[in-house]
Amino acid sequence: IYEIKVDPQFMKLPIIHFIADGQVVLTAKHKGNTIVIGKGSNVHLKKDRSNHVAKISMQNGINTVSCEGQEFHITFVYFSGPGTFSVAADFMHKGKCIHWKPKEPRHNKATNTYSLSLHGEYHHFPLKSTKNTVLINDLDESCLIIRKVAEEEYEAECHPDVSQIIIFAFALSQIIGPNEAYSTIMRM
Repeated sequence: IYEIKVDPQFMKLPIIHFIADGQVVLTAKHKGNTIVIGKGSNVHLKKDRSNHVAKISMQNGINTVSCEGQEFHITFVYFSGPGTFSVAADFMHKGKCIHWKPKEPRHNKATNTYSLSLHGEYHHFPLKSTKNTVLINDLDESCLIIRKVAEEEYEAECHPDVSQIIIFAFALSQIIGPNEAYSTIMRM
C-alpha cells in the first residue's frame, strides 16, 4: 500500500507526495494540462528538472504518460449511473503489454445506489469519494485500488512488482481527473 498526500500550498501549486514505507519517494506538481513527477520530496516545473522521472500531458479525456522509456495513454471511462470517472490503459511491464480497465460499480436496485469493494487485500476502509476506483486485468483480477482515506489523503494498493512511477501516474490521473471541458461534455 502506498500513501498519496496532497499538500495544498498557500499561493502556490499543490504538491502531491507518493509515500512508500513512510518515505516520500516521488513528488508531483500539476499546472494547467501538465503534471510533472520527480524523484524525492521536491519537484519544480521549470526551475530544476534534474529529478524529473515522468510527465503527464492531459488533453480531451486522455492523459499521455511519458516515463521509464515508454509513452502510454490513460483514458477516462465515465460511468453514467454513479456519475463517476475511472481510468484505463495499456502499458509495458517487463516486456509485456498489460491492460488495466476499471471495474464497473455494482448497482443495488433496492436502494438505487452504486458500490465497489475497495477494501483490498489489507481490508482498509475508504471514505466515500468519486475518486475511489478499482482497476482489473483481462482475467477480472483486481490490479490497482485507489481509495480516499482522509481529507487530501489517498491510498494506492497494488502489487509491489509494478513500477511506483506507473502506479503514481494512474493515481494522479484518477485523483486529479479529466480536465473540466471533457468532464462537462461527458456528463451532458
